[in-house]
Amino acid sequence: MWQEVGDGCYRRRYERYDVNVGVVRGSERLLLFDTRGSPVQGEELRHELTELDARAVQHVVNSHWHFDHVLGNQCFTGAWRWGHPGLNEMFERHREVALSWARAYEPELDRELAGLELTLPNRAVPDHAVVDLGDRVVELVHHGRGHTGHDIVAHARAAGVVFAGDLLEESAPPSYGDDCFPIAWPNAVVALLEATTPETTIVPGHGDVMSIPEARAQADAIKAVADAISGLHAAGEPAAHALDAAANQWPFPPDVLAGAIHRGYEELDGTAQ
Repeated sequence: MWQEVGDGCYRRRYERYDVNVGVVRGSERLLLFDTRGSPVQGEELRHELTELDARAVQHVVNSHWHFDHVLGNQCFTGAWRWGHPGLNEMFERHREVALSWARAYEPELDRELAGLELTLPNRAVPDHAVVDLGDRVVELVHHGRGHTGHDIVAHARAAGVVFAGDLLEESAPPSYGDDCFPIAWPNAVVALLEATTPETTIVPGHGDVMSIPEARAQADAIKAVADAISGLHAAGEPAAHALDAAANQWPFPPDVLAGAIHRGYEELDGTAQ
């Protein structure tokens, strides 16, 4: 079911992966934020969009390269597809690894990806772009490295809505994968929040919508992780011992933090890519 989260702004929360998809409806054009995790899921989304508007989508935004946000793109080939250049670069370097990881995450995807035609962004957003939908604009911004090296968010300022992708999550702790940047991540979230007002509604990549206080609380926790890793690294604590060495400092469960520590040390050593 589509939920209107601001004037002309909608989100649909899918039980599968608990992922959010966003839509901004303008007088002349539609913008879709993320396309789900396979051509089958993308086709379901394309059909469900007719509940909102019979027009075809003219603009697709990919928040980042992870499969659950981008592999429905081929169902919207008539649209301009916006993304950070790093998204395309990651697929160029790691396509087979990424698809293998997706299949391992959910075996059912093996069938769904049989007809995949990898369809990547064809409009680059290195830092900032403005998409005109007729009676409103949507600002696409790369606020810096965080969940990945190329997260894009969509600010629909007139409606007081931000589609944040996986820079923020409501239903689980932030996901510190092997392509995240834990030390830089707090700065990206702070920059995102500085572009809001107290009344702004944030649509995270996963989970329910977030208020500004809820988003700030998660931003503080992300910063606490970065500060703890930086302190341990500066003290010469080996990464293998860092989790136990700062046992009382971590705001998230241990199983969330192994990837954060590994990547954080790489980031501080200058070897994270």
